[in-house]
Amino acid sequence: MNLRDRHRTTSDETVVTLSMTFRRHPLLLGTLCAAAGSAAWAQADCTGTAPAGGPSWQDVRHSLEQRALEAPTDVHARLALAQYLTYCGATRRDGIVQLSQLAHDRHVGPAALDSWRQALLWTEADGPSAPLFEAYLRLRPNDREVRTQWTGAGNAAAAAPQHQPGPPASPAPAVLTGSAYLPVPVPVPVSAPRADVPAVPAPVAGAAAGRIDESPSRAQLRNLQTEIADIQRERGTPELTAGLVVRSRSGEKGTSALTDTELPIQLRMDFGDGTLTAHLTPVSLHTGGIDTSYSTISRFGGGPEVATAQEGVSAGTQNTAGVGMGVGYEQGNLAVDIGTTPIGFRYTDVNGGVRYRVPVNEEFSFTMNLSRRAVNDSVLSFAGARDVRTGQEWGGVSANGARLDATYDRGSYGVYGYGSVARLLGHNVAANTRLEYGTGVYWRLVKQPDASLTAGLALSGMAFDRNLGYYTYGQGGYFSPQRFTSLGIPFDWQQRSGRLSYQLKGSLGVQHLRQDASDYFPTDATQQAAAASVYEAQRKTGVSYGLSAALEYQLAPQWFLGSRLGVDNSRNYRQYAGSVYLRYAFRAHEGPQAMPVDSVRSPYGN
Repeated sequence: MNLRDRHRTTSDETVVTLSMTFRRHPLLLGTLCAAAGSAAWAQADCTGTAPAGGPSWQDVRHSLEQRALEAPTDVHARLALAQYLTYCGATRRDGIVQLSQLAHDRHVGPAALDSWRQALLWTEADGPSAPLFEAYLRLRPNDREVRTQWTGAGNAAAAAPQHQPGPPASPAPAVLTGSAYLPVPVPVPVSAPRADVPAVPAPVAGAAAGRIDESPSRAQLRNLQTEIADIQRERGTPELTAGLVVRSRSGEKGTSALTDTELPIQLRMDFGDGTLTAHLTPVSLHTGGIDTSYSTISRFGGGPEVATAQEGVSAGTQNTAGVGMGVGYEQGNLAVDIGTTPIGFRYTDVNGGVRYRVPVNEEFSFTMNLSRRAVNDSVLSFAGARDVRTGQEWGGVSANGARLDATYDRGSYGVYGYGSVARLLGHNVAANTRLEYGTGVYWRLVKQPDASLTAGLALSGMAFDRNLGYYTYGQGGYFSPQRFTSLGIPFDWQQRSGRLSYQLKGSLGVQHLRQDASDYFPTDATQQAAAASVYEAQRKTGVSYGLSAALEYQLAPQWFLGSRLGVDNSRNYRQYAGSVYLRYAFRAHEGPQAMPVDSVRSPYGN
């Protein structure tokens, strides 16, 4: 969650929230209306205001109709409108007719059918409603509850499963109030119910709904209100965040050791129908001084030959600093960003990416990602290095690639997989190719509005064409095994209470890596021949672990203080990370805190 809702009360903003809610849980609005009982929106004429105040029923309806009119191909907006109409007695039949069209859509069909069913159980089984029952039962002939209601009103003959002679239902237009025009199918008319059977009285508001949602409790209503608040938080007031982010990697001073200190200043705000982000991030990289002993300095820059010729001479400091910047925009399933690596580094590059998510249906989706990102494993790979003894400069590596993710989520559990390929290019650094892949399964063991526990099993791996993890001229200074495999058991606990929100996540598993031998100078055959040395191949198998904790506390209506701490030994190093930040919202926030915690992070993090 990125932005917090700050009492945005116009009907247009409300309908955006409702539409997003429908995308997640198609029947949530029904729970809200049923819980409202005979008051507010449940009134027969639907002239009341929303529960707990807000725009009127008619205002929200008009906004939904306008949204459907402006985006006629947005089936989620049309579904939102149709569902909304079914929760008012005066417009219920119109809503059902629209649901009957959407029931055949591959994206929202199942949700439309479920809403159609619920609306029928609230509808009097009379002559005008006959086509609505008939059409539904042709699609779901084994729905006993709907069939019982229909046959109970004296429509047994019409409701019995049979072949219906004559042409199928033909599409015809239906003009919606508010000028939103949507084509909807009109089922073939059937005969009215027998006159000798007494009519079934119209259901009392909330009573019929009990057949589905037996008088929703206060807890259910709170759950729904929390869900809506979480969605509204994504489209809220601008926020300004400033923080301190530090990560420290173990290693050899002057080369693989790294302390990365960043002071990100980030702005997030609504822009059009999406969210605009911008950051300005001062960055300081510290690796320490390289020991001048032969065994150490011969593995940097000019290598063994220079270490022998200039015995005891320093290669110079590699510590550096700069300021990075970037902007990003996200709207719906599309996200784009562009920025620079810190200006002031030895090498500064343009980085960015494009991500697009394709929801195939309510359960399955895949995401495509094209990007160019900095490789921040070391000062060499992130900023570049210089050997003052020889004047050689090299480094500043970027990964240029594509990634495809697929997710199948059934609510209580899910399965995912991903694969990526990237070309790693740097300045005076040998080119390399990276493959990454992974799959896993997860279970939501606890799923509540204010608490969540997820655990699973994850398998991941990567493979590089060349081992370029060293620090002589032409090497890249980044982890690049020829085979790396990790099998772990991850977990994620999230909870919020009052003004506090916190998260604990981690993983425990086993990992194996293999690295081939590597030339001291992969880009210079002459220097390599003079060095007559290679970095040795190696294999390792061991335990992998990772643990992080985060929390955020609301100090005042517009101020939030947060922090995150973590440690892991993934790959070939141990890393510690921590952050603290202060966030200011331009309007006061009331309601539940963000879950999970939205900690400030480095814009250059993996």
